Amino acid sequence: MKNINRSLGAMEKIFWLLDQASQVHFVIAAEIIGTKTISEWKEALNTLQHQHPFLSVYIKNNGFVYPCFQHENGTEIPLRVVEENVNYRWEEELEKELSMPFDSTQAPLVRAVLVQQGQKSIFIFASHHSIGDGMSGLIIINDLLKSLGGQQLLSLEAPDSSDNLLGITNHYYEKVDSGSFLLDSLKDQPVFIRREEVMPFIERLQLSSEFTLRLSNRCKAEDTTVHGALCAAFVMAGREIEKDWKNIPIRLVSPASIRKALGTNDNIAQYIVAKTIIYPEQTESAFWDMARFSKREKALKLILKLPASESLTQRM
Repeated sequence: MKNINRSLGAMEKIFWLLDQASQVHFVIAAEIIGTKTISEWKEALNTLQHQHPFLSVYIKNNGFVYPCFQHENGTEIPLRVVEENVNYRWEEELEKELSMPFDSTQAPLVRAVLVQQGQKSIFIFASHHSIGDGMSGLIIINDLLKSLGGQQLLSLEAPDSSDNLLGITNHYYEKVDSGSFLLDSLKDQPVFIRREEVMPFIERLQLSSEFTLRLSNRCKAEDTTVHGALCAAFVMAGREIEKDWKNIPIRLVSPASIRKALGTNDNIAQYIVAKTIIYPEQTESAFWDMARFSKREKALKLILKLPASESLTQRM
């Protein structure tokens, strides 16, 4: 594993700045049938940390002019172990992790919780959003299970920012790094007033595998996606609950992974873009019409520097 030391890309910097005022880190959980010893879990986490360079970094703010990721040797992913009975509401641990901010100046920018319930374990992983996205969480769970199962994990190269992978040159950083340019307005560190946080409440809803398969097949038949159907369901349900929503456009921010376009499927990194879907004032549209609208509007018009002049929409 090579050490990482580079400037933050645009999306990475956005999430880093947002986190100054109110934590925007993400948490993912997995229910795992079976048990392992605490030492086996720690060993698996250490292996995972050596595989993925971003699991050993902090952010050096450099006076808030050009923040950089810095690798730090000798760190370990914190693991908090909770032993409870099967009736314990483990969602409380998710709520705690969401309410606890990260200090971006301290490595690592991740932490884990293990809830042991008899013959079942719940693994919870929290990450600063500048170093990862939702797909990163899935990669973490997948690689962790591989490590627990005895599979060897190969060390990966330090992930580059999406800006650099797309060939977007950041002239501002180049001038700053050369020492030839510095805005007077940035000589003093900006002041961020952290919003008073409210303890979140999480209620877990679970779809059966049979229903999930039926939903996926129906979405394909209706020329939409499960994501499009969920967006439509959210807007329609919201308009039933909040009557004022019926008379105004609803703007729904919808993230999209660009990993396939960048060719970086296995890295833990921040590789998403966002599209705002605007739903007009309520009409008599049927559910599947709205689901198709969600899919169509989510299609990104961003043209990337891909082989044969492909667009991101064509590659996703």
